[in-house]
Amino acid sequence: MKSAILIAAAFAASATAALADVTPGKAQFAAGVGVNAADYSLAELALLRDAKRDNDREAVNYYVTRENRTGVQSAAAVTPAETLLAAKLGLDASRYTQAELDLIDIARRDNDREKEAFYLNHENRQSASTAAAVTPAEAQVAAKLGLDAGRYTLVELNQIDAARRDNNREKENFYLNHVNRNS
Repeated sequence: MKSAILIAAAFAASATAALADVTPGKAQFAAGVGVNAADYSLAELALLRDAKRDNDREAVNYYVTRENRTGVQSAAAVTPAETLLAAKLGLDASRYTQAELDLIDIARRDNDREKEAFYLNHENRQSASTAAAVTPAEAQVAAKLGLDAGRYTLVELNQIDAARRDNNREKENFYLNHVNRNS
């Protein structure tokens, strides 16, 4: 009995330590999956990525809602920083990741209601993809732009990035709204 308790405690401690260790690689991997790296272990990120790629909504929901952690201390507990930012935004911190709260804050500052609604409605968590499988390059560029990598090709993401750098709203909207696909 004592050994079972010690094993359970060791597992919980190691799981918590694995979640807290956010390396640049893990952060990039998590960005590609569309989640906060501090909230998931590398194993969970890989399983979540596979579930999204396979369009397995049940499995995606299983990891996103953290049902897989029953009995293990959750690293998804709301942090003080999330609580403060959510309060500033008038939101429930437990419904959003730190990254989502940051992106909502930026969208509000930029008066970008479409992007704000995208994160408020958790559209960023949907796995529907019109651009086939998401590559690490697409995930990285999309994360930088605050967009869903599954909705755009790498060429479209690069065009959006260039349009934003040039402050060319017409060209940016051309690709954001997929007008280029109707041509």
